[in-house]
Amino acid sequence: MDFIKRIFIFTLVINSIFCSGSFGQITAINADTCIKVSYIGTDSTIDTIYIYNQYDTIKSGRFLATNPFGGTADFSWAKYDSASHSFLSPSQVNSGVSSSQFNTTVKGGYKLTITTSTQDTSLVFWYYPHQVTADIVKNAAGYIYRYSCTYVDLEANATKDTLYYEKPGTTAQYYLTSKLTYNWTGNPTPSSDITSASYVRYYDTPTENTDYYLTVTDNFNYSCGDTASFKAVSAEAKFSLTTEDQVDGKNSAPFWVTFTNESENANKYIWYLGGVDTITTTSTDTFSMAFYYSGTYRITLYAKNTYTSCFDTISQTITVDEPEIQENNADEFPNYFVAGQETFKPTNVSIKNYHLIIISRWGKVVYDEQGTIMDTNFKGWDGKIKGSDRYANEGVYYYFLTADPYDADRGDLKKVYKGFVYLYQNQ
Repeated sequence: MDFIKRIFIFTLVINSIFCSGSFGQITAINADTCIKVSYIGTDSTIDTIYIYNQYDTIKSGRFLATNPFGGTADFSWAKYDSASHSFLSPSQVNSGVSSSQFNTTVKGGYKLTITTSTQDTSLVFWYYPHQVTADIVKNAAGYIYRYSCTYVDLEANATKDTLYYEKPGTTAQYYLTSKLTYNWTGNPTPSSDITSASYVRYYDTPTENTDYYLTVTDNFNYSCGDTASFKAVSAEAKFSLTTEDQVDGKNSAPFWVTFTNESENANKYIWYLGGVDTITTTSTDTFSMAFYYSGTYRITLYAKNTYTSCFDTISQTITVDEPEIQENNADEFPNYFVAGQETFKPTNVSIKNYHLIIISRWGKVVYDEQGTIMDTNFKGWDGKIKGSDRYANEGVYYYFLTADPYDADRGDLKKVYKGFVYLYQNQ
């Protein structure tokens, strides 16, 4: 227990500084990370840890030393023995050379000694082959299996790597531990960002099969990852609608609406059509229906995946405007028109039947027509006398219009409009 406490206390006072691959007389060839470390107390000694990230193949430590005094020297390389807290006899000696390269696959501490006829120097360094592993929690088939209709559990199992080293000649031990960062992505791209953590409950369950990718990186420049697949279980209700029969920007009955089912990962649908109708179907075919009464209708689509029991709903509203008669681009009937060039016919909103009578100043009926106002045969008065091809005389005429809205069977009264219009002859 005392030994464990000692290690922990020492790690709090390590002075770690990231450095380049070359330090002092040594160049660490292809090292991924270089860290300078000092020890506790007043000792100003600074040693170097060279980290070599290990992937598919073993990446050996390759160290190149040059003579800092110039000319030739003897180079000796010795391994540190943690059991005796001392360096072993040199495992490699190169004499009378200006540089020396040392390769190793054995982690631990090493000392390089450079000796000339007049002087010598030594340098302690540490070689660590470093590796982190990361796996997504999944079943044997490679699929994520922790989920519901509303969330997916993304969980990673990652192993940190702890690098132990010592102050040579003492029993003091130190360590550096990986600090991991998690990044989750998906294909297709998730509709919202996924939190960076080892465990994420993602509440935006995809409605299509998705591959999730995990990338784990650490503070020693190591990067690894994993992939897992997710079979979509959630249903997403979506629909669009297009409308017809607008009059001057208003929705006039009969108001035809076309519904397009755009739901995903569902196979059963129920349309709640504003109290007018309810349709249960397994089809995504487009369909149309008319709304005859003024008011606001709430349209709701229920979509369900019967294999997973997941479902979703979405709603939109449509409005059919109140019945009214209005002249094109004005608030009342036109008060004049030119025979042979125009017709006297008011526009309407949500009017079903009509009866239009035109009377001269002498009480003679010159025009009398009734029917369904949406009928394409309703042309309005073109200025001709009823039952002939002769135009009426120029002057003032009186009109009477009785209109029945589609809401009439719900108790709405007939609407009566009357007034006068001046007929001009086309000259």
